[in-house]
Amino acid sequence: MAEDTMQTATLEDLKEAIRGKGILLKRQQRLKPIEGMKVFPASYAGDKYAHEKRYEDTGKPGEQVATTTVPTVILNSVQAQANLFEASLKAAREAEKITMPMLAVDLTEIGLPALTLLDLPHRAADVYIQESYLGGQLFPKSADGQAYEQATPRNATGLLEICPTGLLFGIWNSRSKMRTTFARVLRSEIVGWHADQNTVHPISRIDPLPIASEVEIYKAKQPDDTWTPFKDDAETDGKGKPVLLPSKNPSKKQPGRPSLVGFGNVTPNAKSELGGVEIRYATESTTLSLSGVRRLRFPVAGGKDSADRNAAAWTLIVAMGLVATTYDRDSLYFLRSGCELQPDGAEAGFEIVYGDGTVKALKFTRQDALDFYRDAVQALTDAGFTWRTETVMLNPGAKTLEVIRQSLEKGAEDEDGE
Repeated sequence: MAEDTMQTATLEDLKEAIRGKGILLKRQQRLKPIEGMKVFPASYAGDKYAHEKRYEDTGKPGEQVATTTVPTVILNSVQAQANLFEASLKAAREAEKITMPMLAVDLTEIGLPALTLLDLPHRAADVYIQESYLGGQLFPKSADGQAYEQATPRNATGLLEICPTGLLFGIWNSRSKMRTTFARVLRSEIVGWHADQNTVHPISRIDPLPIASEVEIYKAKQPDDTWTPFKDDAETDGKGKPVLLPSKNPSKKQPGRPSLVGFGNVTPNAKSELGGVEIRYATESTTLSLSGVRRLRFPVAGGKDSADRNAAAWTLIVAMGLVATTYDRDSLYFLRSGCELQPDGAEAGFEIVYGDGTVKALKFTRQDALDFYRDAVQALTDAGFTWRTETVMLNPGAKTLEVIRQSLEKGAEDEDGE
């Protein structure tokens, strides 16, 4: 149905859809590369892009879905989109546009910023949370940890009050005894259509100075250094000869070459495996399952759930999804270097889809989403839920800190040596 002939949903329509009349919210945005038609999709193991064949839906009134498949490529996966949406929520929270319960791991001891639930891919189930301490107790044994450990879809109150994003983006604590899974209800991906990978990726680097490849680079004997061009400062072998700096990839780079530490030219090379993809257009497809949200129940401690408590929690989850997908919209289409997109035509909004096939246009601005979220938080607290607004800081365990320290040292070595 064309948007100009589609009935527009009111705020009350949205609330009623959440309570039971609607099955999902959906948004289908047509996109195009910001420059040319070539893009660089996400790459996967084996230097590969995620190519698929899909049926094409033109989305034009009266035009049938294509009966043959066309080649596509995933530009941003469901997981990658979730990361962008979490970054959007983080930006809104840091700007004090929204409040949200938040756990964070304090890493100031090793000079790093804190990691919050919105930074961690597994949210409250992430190893950084699970191996940290709250009030002197390992998190899973703390009161907050136990509330999360015992949460189930039939009693999700504890998770809502500690890590509400787990109910929106999904969460699975594979380390707990119960191993309870909360399914993702907000799903989004960006796909390039009519993808043609007959392209190459030219690679080259010209050093501004004439660094000769015959110059020898040695392994430094000083523990706080990694390389040196001076033989006297080099580590020696059993025969007293200076040791050439080893190559991390001997099949491609010889030991002792200046290129191992970044000097010299990179021979021009047309790499074909990850040379980008030509596409005709792209689509961002986003759905928020209202049916999935309504599977969750939110009883009081030791008691039964009620229609009002459930509705208040459902509305909060949906409001969080609307903020996540609208607050930082301008930043959601820069996917990576060489893959920045823009709307092709008018910016699409969400639609409410009902069980009988009826569709209503939900014309929500960023401010509308923020206002809806604010009202949802108020209704949630009125229904008796605890809604913490401050960040609860966890202390990382000694094992976690040591893994990070060693990784930072190893990373510095790799950077200097390759």
